[in-house]
Amino acid sequence: MTFRTALISLLLIVLTVIGIYFFIFNKLYPIAFVNFNVIAADVMERNLLTANNLAQKYLLIQGEDAQKIKNPESQKEIRRATIEKLIVDSIIYRELASRLSKKEITDIANDKIGKLIKDDEKTNAGIKILYGLGFSEFKEQILLPQAYKEIFQEKMNLDNQKFDQWLINSKKNAQVIILDKNFKWINGQLEIL
Repeated sequence: MTFRTALISLLLIVLTVIGIYFFIFNKLYPIAFVNFNVIAADVMERNLLTANNLAQKYLLIQGEDAQKIKNPESQKEIRRATIEKLIVDSIIYRELASRLSKKEITDIANDKIGKLIKDDEKTNAGIKILYGLGFSEFKEQILLPQAYKEIFQEKMNLDNQKFDQWLINSKKNAQVIILDKNFKWINGQLEIL
């Protein structure tokens, strides 16, 4: 082995290790595959944090102890519900994208959101208090998935189709691979093992 070959090999090994570290540190690895679409760990973690913030606020409003949300059973259920929501959002968006162009989807969603909520100081303060998010994060995690669902429901209504039945069938027929050993996709639902 020449010096040049050894240097190139060493450089490749170092770059691979740095790449793997970056990949894991930034949580870019998948936690689930939904019909060949990836749900990345960082997306799930951000949504999980939002779900925890919202659950704690809900318990406080109800006058209950917000600390009970931290018990392992509650955390497992919140994680399950968060992953399942991301799976459903992925199924809906994929079907919507098969019927409309991405530009049409984006334009309609932004129009719906613009009619519903404004990006101003009061709104941002309320979002921060309730969800623990800035407006752009709130839009990405909460508003856009809901807008996509509503757009798809409207499209199905125009075609005289039933959204609820479509969703049940689509969830059952979806090819879902969960990479978290605590959960399994069974008959269109995410089950805790």
